[in-house]
Amino acid sequence: MTDLSSNKTMELVLEWKITRDSNSEDVEEVASSERVVELEAFVDGNRNKIREQLVSILRNRTRGSESLEIESIFPKFIKVLNKGSADMAWQLVGDEEAYRSIFLTFNKFDTADGRTEVAWEVRENCTDNVFSWLQYNNCKFLTIYSFSDKAFPATLSLISGGGIIGMYTTLVFVASKVLRELFAAGPEKTIYEELPYVDRILRLCLDIYLVRESGELELEEDLFAKLIFIYRSPATLIRWSKPPTNAASDGNPSDIDGTSAFDL
Repeated sequence: MTDLSSNKTMELVLEWKITRDSNSEDVEEVASSERVVELEAFVDGNRNKIREQLVSILRNRTRGSESLEIESIFPKFIKVLNKGSADMAWQLVGDEEAYRSIFLTFNKFDTADGRTEVAWEVRENCTDNVFSWLQYNNCKFLTIYSFSDKAFPATLSLISGGGIIGMYTTLVFVASKVLRELFAAGPEKTIYEELPYVDRILRLCLDIYLVRESGELELEEDLFAKLIFIYRSPATLIRWSKPPTNAASDGNPSDIDGTSAFDL
């Protein structure tokens, strides 16, 4: 009461904290913010009525004697960010409706052990009906609508920790790695996958199948050895995959550059 009766400026601070479970180091468990209203000693040359009312209430200490209105102090919409801040959501309200007024009422109550305790009853001022269309907007309670920032699972905290730049960089590295793996082995596979003429090699494979069905295991081993030799020798593979020079050729692997197909 001495400070309120003095000429120095006082501050009335309303602090709010949002507590939540967090399984990630990037999401703080407590998000908080505050609103500070300065109570100057004089307003327009006269003593501040709010300070005078506070002094009167504290001096009389009469239960529910009068309510004191504090303007522009209570937030209606807040943004709960992962970094620990819970500031006003300015996108949803105008400057005049940013902070709401509250009523402070001095109360006394008796405890179970016979003692008398004192407390302030705080109510939101809903007489203007600005937010009457909102659900759960009851003047008997202090109602705050919070919008929580999305949180990544703990397994993705390594990616989300760097923000949008970190996620973009990670995406570029992953995409480049996938593309490199897809095309890195291209030159090595080209000689086997881009053969211009495969009828001779196909005929050799069919011969291996036929001799296997006939039980000619030794001949099958020889033909299979020839097939392995063809694929292990790029020069021979190129020679075997040349398109036939004679239009009347039936594709038999005989007469390649004047040599027999099986004389390797």
